[in-house]
Amino acid sequence: MTEHRVEITHVCYIRKPDDVIRCTRLPRHDGDHHNYLVGVTDSTGRRPGVWWPRRDGETQFD
Repeated sequence: MTEHRVEITHVCYIRKPDDVIRCTRLPRHDGDHHNYLVGVTDSTGRRPGVWWPRRDGETQFD
């Protein structure tokens, strides 16, 4: 099976270490990564998301 990679230009897409979650912030953002789509929706319809620190040497496809 051949693996193909597609760049998603409107999101950072860096993977959280040891997980399948990927960053949904804008590409080349400052600071930590964040995926706002995960977590339990609260009574106001918001999800807490997940944050994780930026690592040295990250690339679009890790």
